[in-house]
Amino acid sequence: MKKLALYTLLGLTRFMALFPLKFHYFWADVIAWVLRSLLGYRREVIAINLARAFPEAGYDHLVWLEKLYYKHIAEIAVEMIWFCGSDAKRLRKSSLVTIKNAEVLERAYRQSPSVVVLNSHCGNWEILGGLPHVECLDRESFPCPEENIRCVYKELTNKISDEFFKKSRLAMSPSPEVVLESKKLLRYMLSHRKDKLIYLLTIDQSPYVSAVDIGTFMSQPTKAFLGPAEVASKLGFSVLYLNFDRVDRGRYEVSFEEICMDASTMEPKAIVRSFYDKLEAGIRRHPENWLWSHKRWN
Repeated sequence: MKKLALYTLLGLTRFMALFPLKFHYFWADVIAWVLRSLLGYRREVIAINLARAFPEAGYDHLVWLEKLYYKHIAEIAVEMIWFCGSDAKRLRKSSLVTIKNAEVLERAYRQSPSVVVLNSHCGNWEILGGLPHVECLDRESFPCPEENIRCVYKELTNKISDEFFKKSRLAMSPSPEVVLESKKLLRYMLSHRKDKLIYLLTIDQSPYVSAVDIGTFMSQPTKAFLGPAEVASKLGFSVLYLNFDRVDRGRYEVSFEEICMDASTMEPKAIVRSFYDKLEAGIRRHPENWLWSHKRWN
């Protein structure tokens, strides 16, 4: 029964994906209105997060940010549907995502045993699996083998939802191994220390295991999980920050920033602190571009 529900959902999604992005963006406007005005989806969480993150902002500005945010998450949803039924050629032709400075990733991949790319819930994290197939503005193709990428995700409680999102992320990937569950990450990194890999790792969610205080993030005391940074430091991996900016509707720009080329030269807490500093700078440039409906702070 669960398999039937899963494949029915996948079939419907892939049928909807046949329509062009403009069609999906029309429905994104409708979805945004329904989420905000009819369902009030996590509206209290969003309002509290925005008010605490921007204590200097007035009421009208916070309401404006809230509206922009609902539009953003609706667009994420329809882009994911479109992505699920697309191939590499269609993704590249759409110019949905471009990479600004792939040479930073190339240099880290060439010089380090492996690369840890720390990313966040900015932009559309659900389509990161297609990154090797998008246009690079500074070179002809993606600088690293796609089969050497590991997209790390957190398993969902609902098994049907978990399988659906896993298969969606694998829409353009050559192997199921490209997707790696977060609970297996640390052991996997240690056991594959001799393999030259790139780990795409989202670390800005509320930590679900032991965490440490890393100071203030978005005007609030924040704790974070140091595990991946500790392993990277132990094994001397390079660590990059992935910035996922929304340029306009239907256009994202990805860029990489170096945190360290050899993590053994930095304390794990300093690595994670650097990530949050870069993330906050990005959020303050484009406040609607982050996951405000998530309960990041307790």
